[in-house]
Amino acid sequence: MRILHVAAVDLLPNSGMGRISCEWNAAFLRAGHEFQHIGLKEIGPSVHPLLFGLAARNFINRNKIAFDLILAHEPASGFLYFRNSPMVVFSHGIEERAWKIQGHFGFMKRSLKSRLVPEAIRFYSNTSGFRRCSVALLSNSDDLAFLADEKGIAKDKLRIFYNGYYPFDEVKGDNAAITFLYNATWIPRKGIDLMYTVFNKLLIKHDTIKLILAGTGASSGEVLSRFHEEVRGRINVISSFSPDQERRFYRDAQVFIMPSFFEGQSVALTQAMAMGLCPVVSDNCGQKDFVKHQHNGLQFKTGDAADMEKEIDWLLQNPDRIILMGKNAKESVRHLTWERAASEVVLTCESVF
Repeated sequence: MRILHVAAVDLLPNSGMGRISCEWNAAFLRAGHEFQHIGLKEIGPSVHPLLFGLAARNFINRNKIAFDLILAHEPASGFLYFRNSPMVVFSHGIEERAWKIQGHFGFMKRSLKSRLVPEAIRFYSNTSGFRRCSVALLSNSDDLAFLADEKGIAKDKLRIFYNGYYPFDEVKGDNAAITFLYNATWIPRKGIDLMYTVFNKLLIKHDTIKLILAGTGASSGEVLSRFHEEVRGRINVISSFSPDQERRFYRDAQVFIMPSFFEGQSVALTQAMAMGLCPVVSDNCGQKDFVKHQHNGLQFKTGDAADMEKEIDWLLQNPDRIILMGKNAKESVRHLTWERAASEVVLTCESVF
């Protein structure tokens, strides 16, 4: 089977979505299929995101690309329906739902131009793709409920897929300090205002804890600018990292912190749980599906700094639970190796061909 994978990303493992695409590519090749990717490199970065799918369709037609099935990222999918070929649409977090949540919490200012685009136009391709596809692969149960209940998409074609982890050595070094790990871009949607508010207090209150901020995509100076000067020495900022660095900072940490307002299904969270870290996460999206409160981690109310601080304080007062919940976290995702998780996506595509 010839798979045509279309998404506005480069086929490189240096981002969550890029890593997922790479693993799917490998899984299709293992299963004996062909896999061709059309992404930013092929289409170019200058195309407006709302028109990426149209540009991809033109690229396919212009180059007379033959395929048996299209595996399309949600925002491009509405332009990629071909009458004689099945289409599987995947989402890493329903974009219309993210837009609504962004407006509710107000954590990101919208430009006048952005506000003038009606939602029906902004999400036309997304909704059209979900309606016309054979199967929609979704990253969490909140997204599934949104499509079924608010968009009227038939439930029998909505399925949740899972991301995987790499089997890094999770042996911890001897360290009296409790180290918290944040691994995400340093942007408002990821809850950075909460990180400043909560850890400015906690790092002063608990002088034995440390903080690793990885994959920020921002300089150390920029990230540290709003942390109190007296706590900056216990914060390690890693703007980007190699696989060896990634393995190292997961080993150095005991607690994974994730205060996002909206996610799909975090690759970093799955990796942290597989490494035996205790997750402390906001109660939305994929986090709710993976983390069961006080069993394999802790949840706090999305956007609520006081509740986030309360849960972390409780954890610091009960350090034995860090180890116990970390073990439970590891066990709960043990089956989600990348090979197994990506193979399930292959099976789904095979089932509709």
